[in-house]
Amino acid sequence: MARILVMDDEDALRTIMIDVLTEEGHEVIDSNTGRIVMDPDVIGNVDLVVTDIIMPEVEGMEAIRETIRQRPDLPILAISGGGRTVVDSYLPVAGHLGARDTLMKPFAPDELVDRVNALLA
Repeated sequence: MARILVMDDEDALRTIMIDVLTEEGHEVIDSNTGRIVMDPDVIGNVDLVVTDIIMPEVEGMEAIRETIRQRPDLPILAISGGGRTVVDSYLPVAGHLGARDTLMKPFAPDELVDRVNALLA
């Protein structure tokens, strides 16, 4: 299947996403920060990026910009629960920066799978 980078600082949610995507047959690389996208070896070897918006060190918006800089063709799914402000302000901006789809937390595992499959199709 696909190789997917999942970035989220919420350990419990990241673990659930990893489990769900692994059960679907995907290989998952995970990180609790967006800093991992600075490594061209990582971005060069994944088929999809799933990124939270609010994270320590390198936030999702910066991770999206860096991913698009390195691989403009790489599909990105941006996720957010809003954090310090309303989620409605983050996800549209993520789309303008290059995320091909967005998903508001909380979401059902099936919803994640559907979005991932659509982006990989």
